[in-house]
Amino acid sequence: MGFFIGALIFFIAMILILAFTIFLYIRLVIAVKNNSNVPKWMYKIGHSLKGRGTDVYEDFTDKSALNEVNSYIIGIVIVSIVSYFTFYGRYFTNNKIAFWGYAEFLIILIMRIIISFGKPLLSFILSVIKKSKYNCNFSAAANCVIGMFLISIFVCILTFTITGLPVKSPIVQVGEYKIVVGHTTAGDLLSNGFTFSEKTPNDTIENKRNSHFYFGETVELVKDEKGYGYVNLTPVYEDKARLKDCIITYFGISSESNMFNYVKICNKDISKLSLDYFEKENVRDVFSLSPISYREYKARGHYSIRMQTYPYMLWKRYTIEVTFFSDDKSNKFEVYAQHTLWE
Repeated sequence: MGFFIGALIFFIAMILILAFTIFLYIRLVIAVKNNSNVPKWMYKIGHSLKGRGTDVYEDFTDKSALNEVNSYIIGIVIVSIVSYFTFYGRYFTNNKIAFWGYAEFLIILIMRIIISFGKPLLSFILSVIKKSKYNCNFSAAANCVIGMFLISIFVCILTFTITGLPVKSPIVQVGEYKIVVGHTTAGDLLSNGFTFSEKTPNDTIENKRNSHFYFGETVELVKDEKGYGYVNLTPVYEDKARLKDCIITYFGISSESNMFNYVKICNKDISKLSLDYFEKENVRDVFSLSPISYREYKARGHYSIRMQTYPYMLWKRYTIEVTFFSDDKSNKFEVYAQHTLWE
């Protein structure tokens, strides 16, 4: 629970900093529109974010300050679009969080440098061409907003490195019923005619917290006296809970099961997925997945994909594993959900 709370604090802090940055921009827009100054504390923030060297920022708020910020934002948007069409899919192909985090940090940093050198250059060009004077003074109010943009993206990268982002849960279809691993409760299965071998709805399930993959208790999933593989029943927040209040954190089925042909994973009929198919295709493509971050493992007879590769303190991590004993003979298909709350 401690890791979860810590990650949650990081995530909330990131949202608050982003909201504060937007608030600063709105205050600047309002001040320019009303031909007034921003609050003194904004100037102080602008001076504190000056970086190394002499403080060149002045306490004024006018249209040039807003134009500076708007040019900065528009530049970031334009360069981000160019980066998407130029670099997306070439770097960090398995990790969209890393690609956009590092790309945006670099873009914002470069745009800050461009603004710093571009304003004096623009003043010089206009003075030569139009013989007019352009205000090239740097506003502490504008620097307050621009500096907070840089801090915001840094905090975002740090937070996402710690928490990652949520990914779509794998769905296991058993007959006509769909199990969302990591979310579906035992009560939902019971209400749809399933039972758990040698267990009753009010039996106590204990999570002994002695594994990073198997939480709670493993039992056979049964319907109409037919076994549909095995599931893990896991108490959500405590070490013990009634069976009907537990959630499904694992599903596994062997090709030896009589109901193997009635099971689908991510809408794929697993009985038709051969060893040769996994040899030729990536696991992500086999199951038609598009996770934000993932990692694949492929070896002769063993294939897996791990989705949400960052620490699973806040968001769940999902893993699909497939093991073959011999050609076209699958031994087991397994789907895991992991979260620090269950460890």
